[in-house]
Amino acid sequence: QAEVDKLYDELLGYYNMLEPEEVYVERFEPKGTTVFKTQGGVNYIWGLQPRLVKAAFQNTYVDYENVKLEYNMTTARYLGTGSTVTVKSAKTGEVIATYVIVIYGDLDGNAAIDTGDSTTLFKSLVGTTTLTAVQRIAANVEGTRPSITTSDKTYLDQVVAGKRVINQVTGKAVLA
Repeated sequence: QAEVDKLYDELLGYYNMLEPEEVYVERFEPKGTTVFKTQGGVNYIWGLQPRLVKAAFQNTYVDYENVKLEYNMTTARYLGTGSTVTVKSAKTGEVIATYVIVIYGDLDGNAAIDTGDSTTLFKSLVGTTTLTAVQRIAANVEGTRPSITTSDKTYLDQVVAGKRVINQVTGKAVLA
């Protein structure tokens, strides 16, 4: 019996070595209308609604597992253009990626599309201010040209006036 027990223990040891280790997956993926895109070495997220709070972002726009999300927000409450989401490993704390939020039409980062955005775009067009890369993406609401023009300003003014709405996936302002 002692020999059988010894062989059983040895066999059990071999069996345990054959069991696959638990797979640990760290995942952060877009969901629904969310778009992840890298331009010029920067990771952007768009397809989000204006005036979006963190909880709604996490529940509606992304799927994630075994990661921690850290935010650097442009407003106290909302994710506006220029806010960042840093994705870190829940296990090691290592940064996996950082993403910059784009809300089309929101140039001033307040998470709303309003006259402040129109003023920012006007100042850019007349040369008194320079837009950042994320502001240039958010300003391109006319959608057919790669550069920012007076057409974008006209469309943005129409959005502020309620005559157009911006499709946050494509960035195009369309008639309301």
